[in-house]
Amino acid sequence: MEKKNLKRLLISGLTIIFSLVLYVCLPFLINFDIEKKAKIESLFSDTIKYQVSIKGGIKYKLNPFPTLEISEIHFTKKNENSIVSKIQLNVSIYDMLKSKYFYKKIIFYGGELIVDLDSLNDVYLNSNFQNKKIIFKELNLKFFSDTKSFNLDQLNSKVLYNDHKINEITANAFIGEVPFKINYKNDQLDLSSKNIGLDINLKNLFNKKKDLRFSLNRKSIFPGIDEIFGS
Repeated sequence: MEKKNLKRLLISGLTIIFSLVLYVCLPFLINFDIEKKAKIESLFSDTIKYQVSIKGGIKYKLNPFPTLEISEIHFTKKNENSIVSKIQLNVSIYDMLKSKYFYKKIIFYGGELIVDLDSLNDVYLNSNFQNKKIIFKELNLKFFSDTKSFNLDQLNSKVLYNDHKINEITANAFIGEVPFKINYKNDQLDLSSKNIGLDINLKNLFNKKKDLRFSLNRKSIFPGIDEIFGS
């Protein structure tokens, strides 16, 4: 009886050790060839409706979590283009081996990402994002259209999608040299900067009729002007 128990214990221990060794070695068995690279490019292009090409490397690592890491990603739309330094997706090793890329969180690190103002609704509503978390770290966002453009610089942000649409945004960024805090929830956008005493509240952001209210420190924003009128 003792020999049988010892044998079972030995088999269980060897199985656990073999499983751990296999788990650690599996990332080295994944070959990101031209076909896999093209599939990942197509996944990004279909998701965000921009042309995406990967100029850097692709690797899969387990530390600290199973992560697909892609470097130097180029985004193109109309005559605009941008480069993101690095993207990370939390994809399980089993999905990777099946060439499936299911993920709940994606992180953009550094560089610049373009946003087409004429297709802003495609950002707000995305059929590929059921429940997703998107994180930006030290990234510049360039908003553009045929007639104008502006930037959010040094952006650190968290964007939550629920039921295929943006549910919540929390962000810190620079507009010019002025730091701003940005919050969005329940179709309401709050934009504020303590440095210049500006606080903007915009309700019904994605509706035709909007409600805009703001307060400001006149001396900080418009020095020398005594009266301001608006409609």
